[in-house]
Amino acid sequence: MNIARMITTTPMSFGLGRVLPLRYRGNLYHDHRSLYQAAQSKPRMQLGGFRSRLIRYHMLWGALDDSAVEHCLYDSSHKFDIGGILYEIRQQSTGLLYYGITDCLILRLRAHISYSTRSTAFLHQQITAFGTRDFVVREVARMRCSREDLLEMERAMIAHRDTVWPNGLNAV
Repeated sequence: MNIARMITTTPMSFGLGRVLPLRYRGNLYHDHRSLYQAAQSKPRMQLGGFRSRLIRYHMLWGALDDSAVEHCLYDSSHKFDIGGILYEIRQQSTGLLYYGITDCLILRLRAHISYSTRSTAFLHQQITAFGTRDFVVREVARMRCSREDLLEMERAMIAHRDTVWPNGLNAV
């Protein structure tokens, strides 16, 4: 899907709070409030805490069950390893590829576009020079694994497809 089209078909504000409607986000929390209240040690409720973790998990996997909520509460590594998405960005005019990982593709694409005006990264320079309509995004894989496993998969894909500049848009 074209980056410009993907971004314009979703709300343009940044942050997790803008992605899901307020009423629905409240229901995510309230549906599982008893688990949160019963927990011995709890993450904060603010940004980066329990609510944010619930929203990120729901956005990535589309559903929440009690085991997912407990994972949001008791993730011992504090890295919140819920898995993620390996994605590909292809520049149509040159055929150059970029591979990255994220847990929310829409927010990550918005970040790429936002950084493009003030970053020296190859992908961001190309977005500035050619515009968002020259880029197509594809989800390569969605995986339940640790962040380290995702990074390893990203590095393997970059090496396999040889997408380090000048053959692609990834940095070293």
